[in-house]
Amino acid sequence: MSEYQKNFLFRNFCSFAVIILVGFLSYSNSLHSPFQFDGVVHIQKNEALKSMDGFYKKYDLTNYANRFVSVLTLVFNVYLGDTDTFGFHLLSLQIHLWVCLLIYIVARILLNSFPNNGIIKRKFNLPLLAAIIFSAHPVFTQTVSYLVNRSALMSSFLYLFSFYSFICALQAYFSDPKAPFRRIKYFSLLTVSLVLMVLGLASKLTMISLPIIICVFYILIQYRSQEGVITFIKREKNLILTLITPLIIVLAQRAFFSHTGLFRLADSATSTINRLDYFLSQIKWLVFYYLKLLSFPFNQNIDPTISLIKSISDPKLLIGIIFLGFLLYSLQKLQRAIIFGILWFLISLSPESSFIPLKDTVMEHRLYLPGIGLAIALSAILINRRAFIILICIIPIFSAITLNRNLDWSSEYNLWLDASRKSPEKARPHLNLGRALSLMKKYEESVPHYQKTIKLKPDFFEAYHNLGVSFSLIGQCKNAFPPLEKALELHPGQVETMLTLANCYKTLKDYKNAARYLHRATEQAPNKDYIARELGSIYYFHLNEKEKGKLFLRKALKLNPYSPQNIALKALFQK
Repeated sequence: MSEYQKNFLFRNFCSFAVIILVGFLSYSNSLHSPFQFDGVVHIQKNEALKSMDGFYKKYDLTNYANRFVSVLTLVFNVYLGDTDTFGFHLLSLQIHLWVCLLIYIVARILLNSFPNNGIIKRKFNLPLLAAIIFSAHPVFTQTVSYLVNRSALMSSFLYLFSFYSFICALQAYFSDPKAPFRRIKYFSLLTVSLVLMVLGLASKLTMISLPIIICVFYILIQYRSQEGVITFIKREKNLILTLITPLIIVLAQRAFFSHTGLFRLADSATSTINRLDYFLSQIKWLVFYYLKLLSFPFNQNIDPTISLIKSISDPKLLIGIIFLGFLLYSLQKLQRAIIFGILWFLISLSPESSFIPLKDTVMEHRLYLPGIGLAIALSAILINRRAFIILICIIPIFSAITLNRNLDWSSEYNLWLDASRKSPEKARPHLNLGRALSLMKKYEESVPHYQKTIKLKPDFFEAYHNLGVSFSLIGQCKNAFPPLEKALELHPGQVETMLTLANCYKTLKDYKNAARYLHRATEQAPNKDYIARELGSIYYFHLNEKEKGKLFLRKALKLNPYSPQNIALKALFQK
C-alpha cells in the first residue's frame, strides 16, 4: 500500500470517527426516553411486533404502503429487548449515523463528478463539515428521538444508499472499457440500487422521488451547455427511460391497483382540505417554517400553530412564491453540485408537501430526507477561512440545542407541556398534556387541560371522556356526568365511557342507573366477561334480583372460566 493510500484511509477513518462522535454525543441523552404519543399504540402495545407470525398476519407484504421494512426493524428491536426503549433508540441513532457517513462519502464523490467542480482547489473539508452539522442539527430530533419516525430514518438511509450504489454503477459504466468485470460490476451495482429502492419504497412512499433525483443527477453530469435540451434527451433517451421506469411502474400500480388511488395516501386528509390551498400553504411554510427551522433551529414544537392560507393575497404566500421563483432562476448561475443539492431538497420534499394533503400541514421529520440535499449543497460552496470557522462554531451550538430538545422528548409530560406553551390555542397539545398528567396519576391537574381542549374544540370526544374519567378518579362523580354523557352523545358506542358512567353511579349507590349503562355496554361488547360479572354483581348484591344476577354471573363464568375473579363465582353457585 502506497503512502498516499495510507494517508487517504487514515483521513477517512478520522472523518468517520468525528462524525460518529459528534452524532452520538448530540443524542446521548435520548437513549432512555420512553415511547411517545402514538408510539405507545404502534410499538409498545402492538402485538404484531412480538412475533413473525403476528407480523405476517397484520402486514401485507404485497402492499408497500404498509411500510413493512421499517416495521421489521421494530420487530427486530422487540426480539432483542422486548419493549425496552434503549434498544430502539440505539438502532435509530445508528441508522442516523449511517446516513451521516453516507452524506460524507456521497458529497466527496459528487464534488468530483460534476463538470468544473473537480478542478477547483478547495481549502477546507466541507463534506466532513456538512455531515457533522447534519449529525447534530436540532431539527432532526423528531426523526431520531421519536421512535414512530423509524420509517423516515430507514427510507432516508435506503434512499441515499440506493443513490450511492447508482453513482458507483455509473463510475463502473464510464470506466476503462478494458477493465476486468466492468459490465458485471455495472449491472451488479445497478441491481443493488434497484433493490434498495424497492426496500425504501416499502419503508416510506417518499422513495418515489428517487428516480427523479437520479435523472436530475445524470442530466447535470452529462449535459453540455453548448447543446440543446432536445438534442441531449435524444442522445440519452434510452438511459433516461430506464431511470424513470421504476417511477412509472410505481405510479401505475398506485393509480390502477391501489384502493387509495394515485393522489391519496392512507392517512391523508383530502376529504376536508382543498388540494390547491394545501399546495399554496406549502410554498408559504417552505420559507417561513422549514427554511427558518433549518437556519435558526429554535422554538421547535411537535404541534406548531400552522394554518392553511385563507387568501392568495396572503403576504407570506407572495414572499414564498417570489423566493421560490428567485431560487429557481438563480440555479443557472450556480455550480452544478449546489444546483443538485437544492433540487434534491425541493424534489424529495414534494411527496409530502405538494398537492397531497396530510393531516398535519407541516412536521419537522419531513425535513430529514430533504436536509441531505442541503448538506450536499453546503459541501460544494466555496468559502473563506472566516466562514469556515463560523460553521465550525455552529456545531457545538447545534449539539447543545439538540441535547436540550431531547430533554423535551424524555417524557410525554415535558413534550406536551412545551407544545401547550408554544401552541396555547391548539387543542391537541392540551389534550395530550392532560393525558400525560393522568398517566402520572395527577388527575386533578389534568382537569384544566381537558377543559381547555373542550373550549378550543367543542366536538373532541376524547377530551370529554378523559375529563369525566379524571373527575371520577378524584371522587367528583357528579361533575363527571355531563362530560361523559356528552362523550356518549358524540360516540354512542364507546364501551369505556359507559363503564365509567356505571362506576360513577355505583359509587353514588344509584345501582339502577349503573345497571342501565352496564346493559348498554353488554350490547356493544357481549363477549366481555368483566362487564357481565359487574352487572351480575349489581343485580345479585344490590338490587336484590338474585336470579337475574346469577344469569349474568354464569355468563361471565362461561365466557372466561379461568379468570381468578370468575373462579370465585363457582363457590357462590355451589352454595
